[in-house]
Amino acid sequence: MDTTEMLSLSFNPAQAEAVLETMLRRICDPSKKIAGFVTQSGIQIALNRDTKRVQIWSEVFCTSLSGLKVTNRKLPGMPYPEEQTRNSNLATRAPKLATGNRAYLLTVESKTDLIAFVEWLKRQ
Repeated sequence: MDTTEMLSLSFNPAQAEAVLETMLRRICDPSKKIAGFVTQSGIQIALNRDTKRVQIWSEVFCTSLSGLKVTNRKLPGMPYPEEQTRNSNLATRAPKLATGNRAYLLTVESKTDLIAFVEWLKRQ
């Protein structure tokens, strides 16, 4: 395991949720698996709470941001198309990201990368 992998493993979903809670508004109480958040302009993101790495579902994504990787086992590097199944908790915790809508699943490397993403998101 190289240094980058070790650093990304030290940033975990609990830490990410604490950051998101200070920067965005919760959509509703989280489930064991998903915590949904929304920007003032209505863009939704959701945190996978039960993974080792920080993974964020998002309606939008900017390829120029560093430290974010689009994750999709079926279609590597691509967003989830409307018909591709995903975590069922999204339907109640962040409905705009549920099956039936296009969504990006992003793996986030560090707290700094998450903050930069949310700051970018808030400007959309």
